[in-house]
Amino acid sequence: MIDNKLKALGATASALIGLSILACGGGLGNSGGGTPCTLDSDCSADQVCSQSDNVCQYTCVDDSECYLGEQCLPRGGNAVGNTCQVSSDDNSTTNNTTTNNTTTVECTVNEDCIAGDLEGVCFDGVCDYPTPDTTYNWILISDTSAGAEACDNTDPGSDIMGVRLLDEQGQLVGWGSAGNDQQGTGEDMNKYPTTVRLDGQPHGLTSLECPDGRLSELTPEPFSLGCGGWVLIEFYDSVGTPVAITEGSRIEVLEYGSNCGGSDADSYDVLLCTDSEGARGGSDASCSSELGLGLEGFGSISVSSLPQ
Repeated sequence: MIDNKLKALGATASALIGLSILACGGGLGNSGGGTPCTLDSDCSADQVCSQSDNVCQYTCVDDSECYLGEQCLPRGGNAVGNTCQVSSDDNSTTNNTTTNNTTTVECTVNEDCIAGDLEGVCFDGVCDYPTPDTTYNWILISDTSAGAEACDNTDPGSDIMGVRLLDEQGQLVGWGSAGNDQQGTGEDMNKYPTTVRLDGQPHGLTSLECPDGRLSELTPEPFSLGCGGWVLIEFYDSVGTPVAITEGSRIEVLEYGSNCGGSDADSYDVLLCTDSEGARGGSDASCSSELGLGLEGFGSISVSSLPQ
């Protein structure tokens, strides 16, 4: 399950820009660009106040956290900590020339930093290309049910009781919380059209597959997708912190199917969303990386690989 778009972005970055995207502490390396400051106390916990340009800058531990052409060096004087700095023996030149095998692209506006699918930000006259976000928090459950038995009833499509995330050791790390959803066909007769149950809590589910009692007895009620409907799901731990999906994770979808005495006519797909911010905003546009297809009832999916 390799996301071709992200692979293409990485290839474009290497071929067209040749730019190292390792920045101090995940920040902007020596290029600054942070909050204006006078003292370190003006900055967040993982930043210090740059003595050269009076903006907050990320700290570093070693050179691997810095852009090529920079080193992780002491701040100088009595200042505590290291920051990414251009070393004194750096032979860098500008005018779009190569420095330590790194191409510097000059700019005046952000539009100067667009190269194919790669979009950078113009900062201090130089294009900065940030590291793509490869933290995945969202999945899409998409109903694939068809036929009268699945769709012409009071709970059309897949009936979701809960979704949970386990780590590679099989330990429960989070329950699914619903974001945006779209009802499929049969919504006019659907008795369970709301996602109130999918709120990041287990709601008494203790079995791997089935609740105690019938579907109609669940409180809060389950969520019936409708035939062809979908729902976005993000995972939260016991204190309400979002949990990332990692390689080795296991996703379990608790759907009231034949394993619980319900219908075996309902089916669904589980897809990974590669744009977490877009999914958080309600978009399903990036949710196309296949994790599990044509599932019915209790679905258990091992995440063997993720887009890089």
